[in-house]
Amino acid sequence: MARAVENGAKLQRDCEVTGIDLDSGNIAAVETTKGKIATRIAVNAAGAWAASVAKFAGIDLPVEPYGRMLVPTEPSTNSPTPLP
Repeated sequence: MARAVENGAKLQRDCEVTGIDLDSGNIAAVETTKGKIATRIAVNAAGAWAASVAKFAGIDLPVEPYGRMLVPTEPSTNSPTPLP
């Protein structure tokens, strides 16, 4: 993430994707819980939830979430179950 930001990417934290607007099959905007972001380029970095985000763009992404695949990226004291 740091490298992407260094190269001009804008990172949205605590922000859920709620839709993707397409224009002739290309991304035109990403709809989020913090509003619509007009863009022609988006990176699906949703990890275990990547398949549901991809569906907004009409893409079938064969990713299935498993608890052992989730990796916290920031300190957290809210772990629902022990992880292997």
